[in-house]
Amino acid sequence: MRIQGTSSFPGSETHSIIHGTQARRKPPEAILSRAAEVFISKRGAQLQKGDTDMDALLTPAELALAADQKEIDDKREKKSQAADIEARIRTDVTLSDEDKSVLQKQADKLKKEGMTDEDRLAQLYRERGVWEKRSMSDTAAPDEKIAAGSMIVHYDGRIDNLRRTMQEKETHKMHLRTQAVQERADLEAAAQKEQEKIDDAIIGASGDDASALETLLRYEAQRKAAKDNAAVREDAAPAGQSQTSST
Repeated sequence: MRIQGTSSFPGSETHSIIHGTQARRKPPEAILSRAAEVFISKRGAQLQKGDTDMDALLTPAELALAADQKEIDDKREKKSQAADIEARIRTDVTLSDEDKSVLQKQADKLKKEGMTDEDRLAQLYRERGVWEKRSMSDTAAPDEKIAAGSMIVHYDGRIDNLRRTMQEKETHKMHLRTQAVQERADLEAAAQKEQEKIDDAIIGASGDDASALETLLRYEAQRKAAKDNAAVREDAAPAGQSQTSST
């Protein structure tokens, strides 16, 4: 007698379900690898590739020094632009007098914006020299010599003030350099400690587990370092801020 619908023995469905589940169950190392893949966010991927904003990697003192250097570079660029404009005024025969006047105003504006403290000091000395010549001129009237002498005293005061300001800025920059070295050393020491923790954890794992664990731990260390660096920048003392030069 043939029994329909009994192509398998009793209990075979349960057996199939159990073994099917086991077949679909991923090994621990595969789960860990997938966890690492999901865990690494876009920010983490950028950190892994080194594709990050350089400012985010600088300490407060390094940022202040970088800002100083950027200001110097910007002023140098404006001087270069002014020189190019004045060269065109001298050589371009197609320019009308009105064109030259407009271009010269642009060049003068750029030169003024590009002036450094050293440029201002040199200008003050030149202007002082003009008054000194007047005070020593044989053709100058007595009252003109007195006025010239007063202007010399005036310029001496401005020169002294500017030189004092320049010295204060240089002293501040030296302090920033020292602070930057210390901040960088502190970050390197913290990074070394984190690396030692990672190495110790990886030594205890093996195979694919070690590879996935290394990915997770390294990302965690990078994220922690970025967070700590941001906290340091927020808590930076006013002494770590750059003194920008006057314009």
